[in-house]
Amino acid sequence: IMLKIFAIISYILCFLGLNVTYAEAPEAQYPQIVLPKTATVQEIINQMSDEYNLSPQMMSEVIFCESSFNENATHDGGRGKGVTGFWKTTFLDWEKKSGMDLNYESTFDQIKLMSWAFSQGEKYRDDWTSYNRYKKYGTCKVSEIKKIEKRAL
Repeated sequence: IMLKIFAIISYILCFLGLNVTYAEAPEAQYPQIVLPKTATVQEIINQMSDEYNLSPQMMSEVIFCESSFNENATHDGGRGKGVTGFWKTTFLDWEKKSGMDLNYESTFDQIKLMSWAFSQGEKYRDDWTSYNRYKKYGTCKVSEIKKIEKRAL
């Protein structure tokens, strides 16, 4: 009966997308859950850039300017948060428009939704001040923009 219980648990864990391996024990086999490696913000950006055919450099620059890759960053007086600076209302609206089921608290899901939005064109991209700076100056770093503007004078 124990083996059947472990088989059911293993099936459920596999259904949830977790890898399950078994360790030999003298009397029975016990499942060991192998959790996936946590991806860095840059790895998520690279993955989503490939998936949505976006420039990883542009995505990295905009997200860095938004949050310095800080997953706990707050934005706009607390109305936005995370690496992308999404406001919760915008996130929920775009999640619905994208047809995806996402979690506002997830860095991966924030970058995924931002990537989807950027793949939709300027009507979504323009919601990010950092993107507008990047589009105009090739960077969104204020210190670099000041240098560019100084040279233009």
